[in-house]
Amino acid sequence: MLNNQNSINSAGDIPNDILIVDDEIANLKLLAELLEQRGYKVRPSEKPQLAIGTAMTKPPALILLDVRMPEMDGFEVCKRLNQDERTRDIPIIFISALQEVEDKIRGLEAGGVDFISKPFQEEEVLARVRTHLELRNMQLNLEEIVDKRTAEVIEREERFRATFEQAAVGVAHVSQDGKFLRINRKFCDIVGYTQNEMLELTFQDITHPEDLDADLEYVQQLLAGEIENYSMDKRYHRKDGSIVWVTLTVSMVIDKEHNPKYFVSVINDIS
Repeated sequence: MLNNQNSINSAGDIPNDILIVDDEIANLKLLAELLEQRGYKVRPSEKPQLAIGTAMTKPPALILLDVRMPEMDGFEVCKRLNQDERTRDIPIIFISALQEVEDKIRGLEAGGVDFISKPFQEEEVLARVRTHLELRNMQLNLEEIVDKRTAEVIEREERFRATFEQAAVGVAHVSQDGKFLRINRKFCDIVGYTQNEMLELTFQDITHPEDLDADLEYVQQLLAGEIENYSMDKRYHRKDGSIVWVTLTVSMVIDKEHNPKYFVSVINDIS
């Protein structure tokens, strides 16, 4: 068992820095020796207030905390640690000779994750320590993955926004009924409206009447799945009343169930 545990810790899979808080020197020494023999790094403390300070200064991976101590009981120590952002996520295992259900409930309400009974059973201590270190390590890995994925999503969104806004052609997202959902600056320049003004309009509002029927026919073919995209030359009415010729290319974005979400329109000024 000793060699197996050491090989796991040396591989770096499980953090092994454990803070033990117990005012009884004999218990403190017994637990420290037991865990050190299994390759764990142990920080013993017989003073609850000092233990709180060292935990906040250098947060351990796990805390073994005695319940009955004259200076400050373990429940109060646990509450204080859970009130500080530096230590609130550290798993705390209470060690106690008490067997009353009320004490165990009180310990869990204070923020503890488990109990170890006195007198100590070596296999029980090692099993509970190992389990909660593994759970803590999985939690930290999950948080790291979530943070990484979140950063990737933000980066992709920023790249998309930059590409969308700085494109040399007009780009718009359009709902199935023709309402503009998102418009880039170039499209606004082409038709002479501001972005806020465009969001109050539909493509039907600014399309030349002689070109509207053909445009709508293509839209229906897209929605029916008869075509994947279409391109046409058409005219827009600019805000100042003038006409601008463009080449319009439209495709459709669908969801996982293959239902239409919105159209992507690319507008190139050919006037």
